[in-house]
Amino acid sequence: MAARRLLDPETEAAARIFLERAAALFPIKGSVVFGRRARGPIALTAMQTSPSS
Repeated sequence: MAARRLLDPETEAAARIFLERAAALFPIKGSVVFGRRARGPIALTAMQTSPSS
């Protein structure tokens, strides 16, 4: 089973609202959050690029 990460409170609230509304229309068995907010904070070193030569 994959490790479960916690979302920031604002993203979690938005996801819960979306799922509640979707569940009123469709049978929902689970959910996965993709994208920048799902990945969490990015380390500064990941954002740095090597200098151009």
